Amino acid sequence: MLRVLIFLLCCGGCCQSVAEEKKRKLVFLTWEDFISPSVVSKFEREYNATLEFVYFQHDEERDALIASEIMPLYDVYIVDGQSVTSHKNFNWMAPMGEREIPNFKLFNDAWKKIHPDGVGYVIPYGWGTFGIAYRADKVKQVPRSLKELFNPVDELKGKITMSPQMLELFPSALLSLGYDMNSKDLAEIGKAETLIYQQKPFVHSYQLPELNEKSLLISSEVVVAQTYNGDAMILAELNENIRYLVPEEGSPMWIDFLAVSADSKNKALAYQFVNFLSRTDVILENMQFTYTASFNDEANKRLPAEMRNDPMIFHPMEKLYYYREPDPRAARKMMGVMQNLEIQ
Repeated sequence: MLRVLIFLLCCGGCCQSVAEEKKRKLVFLTWEDFISPSVVSKFEREYNATLEFVYFQHDEERDALIASEIMPLYDVYIVDGQSVTSHKNFNWMAPMGEREIPNFKLFNDAWKKIHPDGVGYVIPYGWGTFGIAYRADKVKQVPRSLKELFNPVDELKGKITMSPQMLELFPSALLSLGYDMNSKDLAEIGKAETLIYQQKPFVHSYQLPELNEKSLLISSEVVVAQTYNGDAMILAELNENIRYLVPEEGSPMWIDFLAVSADSKNKALAYQFVNFLSRTDVILENMQFTYTASFNDEANKRLPAEMRNDPMIFHPMEKLYYYREPDPRAARKMMGVMQNLEIQ
């Protein structure tokens, strides 16, 4: 009897070891805190897989990681709407449509009109606004416009963080000057450049807020920060004095997409992961973790009423601006400025 028990225990151990060895690994390049931990656990359990995360701090860092030949390969990654065209042109994305992603049909078509180049290559993950977060208990004169942000009052000087991303900082400067945020006019871009340099001595740093207790907004080392609506709401959970507003000039509509890397060696599992994230129940769970809106109408309807009716999450689309990738001449000029700002 003892021999049988020992044999069964050994076999059980072998089976467990074999099962663990058969677990497939998928590498996901994404923002930090941009997926619910319970969603991660659910995927790993349902697909007998392990998700490995690599985080980026801004879009330029993500692109450098993808382009680097010495870095590990990424299977699935987050790409912003304004970068979709360039990623497609660089052949960084594998084709992806309803054949690969059956749940593709669960999304409405609104995103296709905004970023038509993404059709057949990306799946929408979430959308929202880009505005101003601030400490209501530390700021006497709240900057309600981008113009006030670029020309701060004395109490804000040295206590502001601005976006480290070229395609957020420049559109913000252009809007504050009353120009089209996607302007290709080099003279207008030059005026935006001057404004950015004039503001620089008053900027604490060019970075997006961390979403934890170490955040400069939490410590009040910074009292005003450019950030995304969902991130501001996450920070507000840590400090009730953190508020968020859409600037008077309006807000760009950010859309983040899921893309499968053209170089992925695990495309079958990568497509399964994207299809999993496109399920209505999974989207619903993720939205309540990230405070972002979705293009899945059914998931939106199933949200708690307080979230569904919150304009911080569902800002009217018709009042938002859409990012467009700049032409090469404008991009070169902007890139030179970003390099001079010495953003880490």
